[in-house]
Amino acid sequence: MERRAAVAHAPPARGRVLGGERVDRRVQWPRQIDADALAALPSGSRAALATAPAPVLVPPAAHGLAGGTLITGESWWAYTASSQGMTVAIQASTRARLYPHVRAFVPHDTVRGLPGFVQQVHRIWTLSWIENDTAYSLELECASAELPPCQSDAAARSLADALVNVGGAG
Repeated sequence: MERRAAVAHAPPARGRVLGGERVDRRVQWPRQIDADALAALPSGSRAALATAPAPVLVPPAAHGLAGGTLITGESWWAYTASSQGMTVAIQASTRARLYPHVRAFVPHDTVRGLPGFVQQVHRIWTLSWIENDTAYSLELECASAELPPCQSDAAARSLADALVNVGGAG
């Protein structure tokens, strides 16, 4: 079995970009933490906060989706929660890949007052945006297409606007 040397990944130097270069974002850490949402997290999710590489944004307790599960990786975290036939999944990543032949999409919408994308695929509303120099996405899925929250993007937008910071490793 061949062992490969570890390769350090840094932002590309000015000049020619090689396809697929990994770039780690410089995360900005908000100071305010929502104590109620933090307290609503299960102990395992609170423990995972210590390794979250970006600010963890979750629904406040008032939205009925608090207390979900948080998992973390080297450059990402993911949170899921379910209630009343709805499932919300929120992800964040501090890493991007650069491809010189692929142009960046220009955001056509706003999410949390920031440039972003809103779309619906297979009855799942997906919102994505950059905040705190971190890429976030929120997905809202309903068990039934008849549930009011999934009839339009209004509930997903409202949920995104209400997200609160519960911390992270920063």
